[in-house]
Amino acid sequence: MCYNIVETRTERKYNPDCMENDPSIVQDWKFRILSEDVDWTSNTMLLTVRVKVTTELTAEQVRAGLYDEYLKGCSCEHDCCGHLFGGIHDVERPYNRKKNEWILKVSYHPNY
Repeated sequence: MCYNIVETRTERKYNPDCMENDPSIVQDWKFRILSEDVDWTSNTMLLTVRVKVTTELTAEQVRAGLYDEYLKGCSCEHDCCGHLFGGIHDVERPYNRKKNEWILKVSYHPNY
């Protein structure tokens, strides 16, 4: 199953709760999730996602395109709400794979 990358924000003025207010551009490539692995270590959720894209892209293009897909945050009044926040912190190519497969390292932390 392929998912469309519908829009990528060109500016990041707003937090994730209001990101639809940011200007965006439509991308012409798609991605598919091949595998996901979740690991919890001392209040940190580490997510490893292997994706396949429809065209050859650089790591920066993959990060920019999937940034909003994995971005989490909140606009709560208090700093200790407990909601998860975080996003993609690393994009790398797996060994011995095609040039259109990528591994995303995503981390989320509770807001305490």
